[in-house]
Amino acid sequence: MDTAVTVVLPVYNAESTIAASIRSVQEQTYSHWTLLVVDDGSTDRTRFVVQKTINGDPRCRLIQRQHTGLVNTLNAGLEAVSSACFYVARMDADDRMDPARLACQVRALDTHENLALVSSRIVVEPETPGFTSYIEWLNSLVTPDDIARNLYVESPVCHPSVMVRREAILAVQGYRDEGWPEDYDLWLRLDENGEKMAQAPGAIHVWTDSPERLTRTDPRYEHSQLTRLKAHFLARRWPEKVRIWGAGRDGRRMARALEAEGGRIQSFIDIDPKKIGGVRRGNVPVVSPDTLQSPQPTDGPIVTAVGVPGARAWIRGELEAKGFVEFRDFVCAA
Repeated sequence: MDTAVTVVLPVYNAESTIAASIRSVQEQTYSHWTLLVVDDGSTDRTRFVVQKTINGDPRCRLIQRQHTGLVNTLNAGLEAVSSACFYVARMDADDRMDPARLACQVRALDTHENLALVSSRIVVEPETPGFTSYIEWLNSLVTPDDIARNLYVESPVCHPSVMVRREAILAVQGYRDEGWPEDYDLWLRLDENGEKMAQAPGAIHVWTDSPERLTRTDPRYEHSQLTRLKAHFLARRWPEKVRIWGAGRDGRRMARALEAEGGRIQSFIDIDPKKIGGVRRGNVPVVSPDTLQSPQPTDGPIVTAVGVPGARAWIRGELEAKGFVEFRDFVCAA
């Protein structure tokens, strides 16, 4: 039986870019796909451009809705996916797919039944100063272990580049609007559900970085909301006391967010001699990493929250050398 893929493409006021996005789907080397363009009540000429570009292509369908926002539009797309569809691919209205992207992702999911989701390697246009390091990091996360180890550092996959098993995304009830990034929230819920994610070899997605991109303009994607999102899921993973590595700004922010979720901070860990021996958050002690021994049952797990370049790798090495196991005894969250 041929594998069926449905591409869900939400659009809002993208008359200048939507045609190229649709054409990149139409030019895929993989042929067994359906495209759902879900228009979130555009007020420009988007609808007319979509209809002209589709031009009777039976594989493409335009769904028109009143303007209700991205999350509702994404869920409307999921609801319109046929029950015969195996895989759901994402696409944005200002991006483009490499012609082999869908074929590479289908091959990866067909071959590896343990994977629920595969992303693509990202090419950014235009290149943006200050964004390069994030893209290099994103492209370095290839295996399920790579993504799992970095799941709380930052969103480990590019949303419009993914293909996910339909049954897996429906099992976690699709997208939610919680005031934080809807895609990162989905990855964390898939992880909670025991699902694995990886990067599909050969799959390439061209990601347009524009000043109007939601991640640059929507308050849901601000740093404070990312911290709140991470803390929400960390508190569900470890509802008891935790230790935070980092008594600086990032560590204090994480402590506040965890406490808001009902967490309790046992101690801060820091290498700054000016901080060691002091207290934070009222009466929480700041201790040196030298006090850490092998994991003890009475000690809470460690959440690392130091955003300084190179700190994450160094802290990982220090903890692993002492016998700490990632995700059992510690997690990197910055």
